[in-house]
Amino acid sequence: KLSLAMLNGMTLPSYATLRDTMTGEQRQLQSQAFTNYNILVLDRSIGNNAFVSLANTNVNRTDEDYIANVTGTQFRLSNKANVFGIEGSAALSSIWDGGAGAELGHRYYMDAGKVSGEWRYGLEHGVLSDTYDPNDLGFQQNNNEANTELYLRYFLFEPKGIYQSLRTGISAAYESQYRPRRYVSWNAEWWFEMDLKNNAYIGMEIEGKPAWMMDYFEPRVDGRKFARPPELQTEVAYRSDWAKAWAYEVGAGLDLYGRSHQHTAFAYFFPRYRFSGRFWMNLGLVFADVHNDVGYVGEEEDEQTIFFGERNQQIVENTLGAGYSFDNKAGLSFRLRHYWSIARYDRYFILEEDGGVAATDGYHDNADVNFNAFTIDAVFRWNFAPGSELAVAWKNAIFTDGQEIFSNYIDNLRHVWQSGQSNSLSVRALYYLDYLSIRPKPAN
Repeated sequence: KLSLAMLNGMTLPSYATLRDTMTGEQRQLQSQAFTNYNILVLDRSIGNNAFVSLANTNVNRTDEDYIANVTGTQFRLSNKANVFGIEGSAALSSIWDGGAGAELGHRYYMDAGKVSGEWRYGLEHGVLSDTYDPNDLGFQQNNNEANTELYLRYFLFEPKGIYQSLRTGISAAYESQYRPRRYVSWNAEWWFEMDLKNNAYIGMEIEGKPAWMMDYFEPRVDGRKFARPPELQTEVAYRSDWAKAWAYEVGAGLDLYGRSHQHTAFAYFFPRYRFSGRFWMNLGLVFADVHNDVGYVGEEEDEQTIFFGERNQQIVENTLGAGYSFDNKAGLSFRLRHYWSIARYDRYFILEEDGGVAATDGYHDNADVNFNAFTIDAVFRWNFAPGSELAVAWKNAIFTDGQEIFSNYIDNLRHVWQSGQSNSLSVRALYYLDYLSIRPKPAN
């Protein structure tokens, strides 16, 4: 069976109005050219829990002589007994930006091993080239990576004692840069998950990075690196029966580092209450406390001197969500989120060529940060026909980024509400057209 999906979208040119604050003179500047977006996906099921697919995305800004194209494939294959299998993906990106030729980049991922039974094992390997770039119609945070992981997992599906099922696994992974081939890190991990007979869930994880790691992104300068200390990460989580009206998830973790007094502790709590079959609400409370973390703060104009700082950071994230269903076709959803992060710097360093840091008194700026993101999303959806939807969305956003750090949460929140905000109202309609219902019927 072959499936085909296509999407085309276009945006008109966008303009920004610039105003000279001294003379009051205004002029318009084109901030984005006319842009055409295309997505094409082919997917074929080939039996025995196997499939193969092909996808293409294309972004064309004709006024700027810019074309970004990504073509990729994904597949899964297994033997007749579905005991052993292999799955993977690959993609090629091509960007033409007014030059003579295209900049090509690639990625691939492969996972092969035993895929069924109580004991399962396998080998994963993935590569992101240093020029792979899908970000015109996708998102890739970093490229220039190569990863290899070996894993062993154990599953128990027969209920026994207090548990309904359980699974656990260990793995070891090695990470390097793709070009040039340089060591980044290696780690070992153990995880455990259990589903209880009362439909609750328990999970825990321990991950260790026993050697110093090389971070080539934190310095923000090509060719430089920052040495991160060995690390031990731990986390435990519990989730109650989500089918009940009152349910919650709670967890906590502690990260320890091989640098003196550096550690991170975090905890979260996500309660939810379902008032009826139509109405529910949930909360999200997250807190993290980071001690003596070291990271980038700035650099000299010649990029030869890079400054790092030691900081204490606190992160608080609160969310409030709600949903109401009028019937099985229409409903309202609401989500409010406030993310607050502060960082206080105690001392500063100069990044050395070997990745280490040396204390300095040559950095004279104030690098303290108080960042807030306060957002509200309210959406009404109406499924007026099979596969068809009308959506009306209101979005409110406030972002602040300064150096003044408030002593308590209420004072900080009051400052956020007094800051500039943006509001948007959007309407979107999707209509599903079944080709089989409108094509001419063959003559008898």
